[in-house]
Amino acid sequence: EGMHFQAHRATVGISIVPGQIQLGDAAYDVTANYQWIRGQGGIPIIAYNPRNEHLTPEALLKRGYDQHGTPYAPCGRLCRSNGYDYQAESRQYVCGLPCPREEEDQCPHAQKPWGYSHRMTFSAHPRLIGPIQRGTPAWHRLYAIRTASERTNSYDQEVIDNGRPPKLRGLQAFRFSGAMRTLAQLLRRACTFVLDATYTLGKLQ
Repeated sequence: EGMHFQAHRATVGISIVPGQIQLGDAAYDVTANYQWIRGQGGIPIIAYNPRNEHLTPEALLKRGYDQHGTPYAPCGRLCRSNGYDYQAESRQYVCGLPCPREEEDQCPHAQKPWGYSHRMTFSAHPRLIGPIQRGTPAWHRLYAIRTASERTNSYDQEVIDNGRPPKLRGLQAFRFSGAMRTLAQLLRRACTFVLDATYTLGKLQ
């Protein structure tokens, strides 16, 4: 956990390819991990660890952005993403002029097409800014994969502990072993479903 992520990931035979997602829980929410993953071309999806931050509405408004890194417009409303710049490693935010007409007439940014705009860079906020905006449905869908993978790893570990771990050498052997474990899990789930359905139907008769 923490800073151990980099050393552990570096030992994996499959290197990080550009655009590859790297998932981690809040224990890996360390600035250096984000910088290392982005330096390899990957995209970090790591749960945010608030630590001792004050996340009350007043405190967030005072610091200028919410817990997902979305900035506030001068009027106090949250902005929305207007795209990510991969070359500049930054995200552009705009308010989109959601205010009432009478308030818009008093806004100094009302003449702009998207109203107030603000850019936040990865270098200044590596834990918050990235190609996939934190807190969005897309971010949560990707992070949900971690739960499924941990469940799979736990079952694999259970099987290995109860048996004799095979001695593997080479990536091809590891891929074959992973495929066999996946087939075993699918077979186990299918058998569990059949047994559960049979038991339920038996109770209904």
